[in-house]
Amino acid sequence: MKINGLNLLTHIALQGMALQFNLRPSLGKYLKSSDGWTNFTIGLRTASGKVNQAIVFSNGRVSVKGQIPDGADAVMHFVNDGVLRQTIRITPNEMLNLVLKNKIILYGNMAYLQAFALQEQFIIEHTTRVTGLIHGSYKAIKNFRGGDYTVGFWSVAQHVAYGTLSGALPSGKLAHKPFTPGVTPHPSASENFLDNIRDVAGLNPHHMDNNIAFNVKLVPSAKDSREKTVNTMAAYVKSYFEQGGMQIQFNMVNSQVLKDAMANPGDYQNLLVRISGYNAYFVNLNREMQLELIERTEYRL
Repeated sequence: MKINGLNLLTHIALQGMALQFNLRPSLGKYLKSSDGWTNFTIGLRTASGKVNQAIVFSNGRVSVKGQIPDGADAVMHFVNDGVLRQTIRITPNEMLNLVLKNKIILYGNMAYLQAFALQEQFIIEHTTRVTGLIHGSYKAIKNFRGGDYTVGFWSVAQHVAYGTLSGALPSGKLAHKPFTPGVTPHPSASENFLDNIRDVAGLNPHHMDNNIAFNVKLVPSAKDSREKTVNTMAAYVKSYFEQGGMQIQFNMVNSQVLKDAMANPGDYQNLLVRISGYNAYFVNLNREMQLELIERTEYRL
């Protein structure tokens, strides 16, 4: 294996991917058909020659090689080192965007590249197991009226209160910062709003029979017409519910306006914002809740 920083970083990322497949049986099932295991090799290389590695799927096990072997089933060619660095931390949908821009050139059987999207499927499956565990625990007991408890994933304001008491988490949450409200993905999950729509809609609604809160800050620019704003929002909402989504709520005000409202509350007495299941006047919220709204991921149309 070539010894340089980028090649080492790529090697670590591929080893992490291999570890996920080798330790998670739920991912391994995607590598098997009625005819047995699907065996294939995917190579990664940069135009500069700094990176040349491969990830090998063989009989249900995954390993990493320091050189692309002859006859690799698919090869991802990165036009420069910066594109590869970017790819390490983005989602499959964002990677596809780089392909469409010819920043990643693909060779061989492209079907095998779906392996890079399976880790996202594992995340949804894992989240579904967690929501199922919570749902099952509450359904196992009766309330004082003899009826069933229902499980809701909407936090009102508790995501701020409990978040400030908790430490840093692998999700990217910083110590003493709020959790995201309800089932809203963490800002580090993806910069692509469509990824979040797909993932939240993919959760099992039967585990959340008292509904959810999926909060989105979707901000049109000054150049966006009213028609574009309405049509784009309608398309997002339609796509979300067609994929099985339950609830979605929007804030349409950008962070700069919210920051100005903090500094000049007298100018924003009628500014309403969506929290997590309810509306409130922004200037009447406490500082922690105001900051949580400002720090939410901001998506453009």
